[in-house]
Amino acid sequence: MTFKIRLLKEPTGTSQQKGARTVRGRVMFYEKPEVKAQRLEYVTELKKFAPDEPIKGPVSIRVVFVYPERKSKKMKESLEWKTTVPDLDNLLKLLLDAMSDCSFWEDDSQISMLETKKILAKGQTDFQMVISVNGIPEGASSLFEENWGVFHWEGGTT
Repeated sequence: MTFKIRLLKEPTGTSQQKGARTVRGRVMFYEKPEVKAQRLEYVTELKKFAPDEPIKGPVSIRVVFVYPERKSKKMKESLEWKTTVPDLDNLLKLLLDAMSDCSFWEDDSQISMLETKKILAKGQTDFQMVISVNGIPEGASSLFEENWGVFHWEGGTT
């Protein structure tokens, strides 16, 4: 299943931004309010696309984070790589956590294949995510060959 999510504003919080406080001599970590708000916005949008039943078995995900063109930077191409913050891995973590909250899968350890991009789009006025999530069928070893070449594990070489 492939779907597109538009958010009211670009994500600013990431799941890496944890707060810490000391309670009775122990350090306790918590999700900061801006991260909690961002996660809630993700969950609200993702619930519209969540499957009736969680995906069982291995899962394949493709995500493209599409940012609007910056007024301060004139784009030469219609699409360009976004090489500024937020970091792609942190953006992805918050999204995958929200997808877990919406029961797209039974456990996020099922994610076996992941492709993600962060781009700027000329003429784009809002932030959006294009997400494709699918179960990987049993016996789909051809996916290794399609995406990575044939693996040969003899003598430790690939």
